[in-house]
Amino acid sequence: MNDPSPGRALQQSSSVGAQDNSSVSPSADAAAFEQQPGEIANAGSGVPEQTSQVAGGVAPVAGQPDLKAYPDDAACIKQYKEDAATAGTSKIARTYASVMTDFSRYLRENNRQGIAARLNEDGLDKDQSLIEDMDLYRRSGGSRAIRAALKHLRTGARKPASLHAEDAPLISALEDALIKASFEKITAQTNGRILRRFSRWLFANEKLAIVARLYDKSLDKDAAAFDKSGKRRALTALAHLRASQSADGIAPNASRAKTVANLFHPEDAQLVSALEKALVAARYEEASAQAIARHIRKLSQWLLANNKPAIAARTGEESLDKDAASFKANGGEQQITASLAHLRASQSAAGIAPRKPRAELSPYPEDADLIKDYKAAESRPTARNYAPFLVGFSNYLRQNHKQSIAARLSDESLDEDVETYKRSGGHAKSSAALAHLAKSAAGVRAVELRRTADKLRLTMHH
Repeated sequence: MNDPSPGRALQQSSSVGAQDNSSVSPSADAAAFEQQPGEIANAGSGVPEQTSQVAGGVAPVAGQPDLKAYPDDAACIKQYKEDAATAGTSKIARTYASVMTDFSRYLRENNRQGIAARLNEDGLDKDQSLIEDMDLYRRSGGSRAIRAALKHLRTGARKPASLHAEDAPLISALEDALIKASFEKITAQTNGRILRRFSRWLFANEKLAIVARLYDKSLDKDAAAFDKSGKRRALTALAHLRASQSADGIAPNASRAKTVANLFHPEDAQLVSALEKALVAARYEEASAQAIARHIRKLSQWLLANNKPAIAARTGEESLDKDAASFKANGGEQQITASLAHLRASQSAAGIAPRKPRAELSPYPEDADLIKDYKAAESRPTARNYAPFLVGFSNYLRQNHKQSIAARLSDESLDEDVETYKRSGGHAKSSAALAHLAKSAAGVRAVELRRTADKLRLTMHH
């Protein structure tokens, strides 16, 4: 184990060498199922034994430096392996048996209740103490497969329930179609797994197969009943399945389209380069110009991948708008319509209309420092996105002779002012930005500093 539990750390430092549980041999597995002579009477019940408290954690009972799995757990795991042989799942059961044996040792070392004692309680998702023990076990270096192993043990080592046989080839074909359409392999596998589970559910509930009613509304109703999470995953997977069976098939996933030797139509390259230069000349920020050019480049790449004509040959044609809409609907850039408008403007006689220079904002100096600290302290992009709204709000406060943000971050009057600012044309997210600032480390420090300064001022006044 890479990061052993306190109990294990003590055991490994003892004079008796501890076996590395990460690679349990079959002989060690077999030995784990035999009760060690001299174990105290209640050990077999999986009831925690008496332990000695030492610095660093809970140590095993003195005289038993190499505790095996709880005997009841060992017997349960032995029966599980026999059941697995009957069910035809011996291969995975051997792996799971080693994991569960190691987990039982861990529970016993740390004075926790055994596995067998909990098998008849609530399911894995409801047994909070078991969830906590599994989490601690994993964090101490235990196998991440423990949950799957216990789940297999609870089901008696059975194979998954049968699905409708006629659904199997249809689902496999969907996985292949998704990968061919440039979807990630894990996305294809997830869709397949959801539909197989759905087919098993239909079979278990004596309902018709997916393939027998692929376009029937009754299938959507069953999918909604099956998907109790509310995330509509089964319905989404069904939509992909139906698309795969249509004449056009699944449209390529534009957001993850594979890079080809020529990223986009060669004749579009000069067009995109000229657009970017025209935007910069029209006083667009360089980052904005690059983003708009990137949208056009991605559209051209998608057109090439789908055997459609280049942009340059049809900038003013309606067919380009239709293709852009299809690109957008299949995961392409959502701003493509606006980017195309910029492209067309750059091709017109008037060109792209110059942007008016932005008015210089002048926030309070103490607010500028606070916002700078806020951006630096926050690792997520939220602070960077909110910072311009806060600068604009501070500029508004200064122009209207109101106190700064830093001077009253915890004051209700600031909330009233930000609402007034929004009604007068300020950014709609200014209040959200202010709330985020107040909860941040920089905001909390600013409030504390202001309180300290106020107390000091009162003391000096008296």
